[in-house]
Order: sequence, then structure tokens, then C-alpha cells
Amino acid sequence: MGELEIYVTHRKKAGAPWDPPEKLPNVSTVPAGFDAPNWISPDGCRLYFHSARGDFKNRIYVVSRP
Repeated sequence: MGELEIYVTHRKKAGAPWDPPEKLPNVSTVPAGFDAPNWISPDGCRLYFHSARGDFKNRIYVVSRP
């Protein structure tokens, strides 16, 4: 790890240990770039993040799930 990417981890219940972090699928750049989360909606369905991708210009992106 150590890349500037967006990772996710889960745990079974409050107080349980966290699973190992993994790159957030379909969001983090491949190959590694610069991604950083900015805001997650209260319902957990939208993630706003900024990223410097192919042209290395920072842009804001949003991803959502149903």
C-alpha cells in the first residue's frame, strides 16, 4: 500500500476487527494514480472524490450505487 488511492474495508459488527483494506473496485486508478475521497453521502450510496488520471489534472468525480 502507500499509493494515493481509495481503499475500503469491512467488519462483521461494531467492535469486531477490520478486514484487510483493498482498493475500491472500479474507482481507484489502474495503474496507480492519485485518488482521494472527499465526501460520502449519509446513506453510503455516493462517493465524491478527486483524481489526477491520464493527463494528471485534478478533477472531481462521483460514483454511486443503488
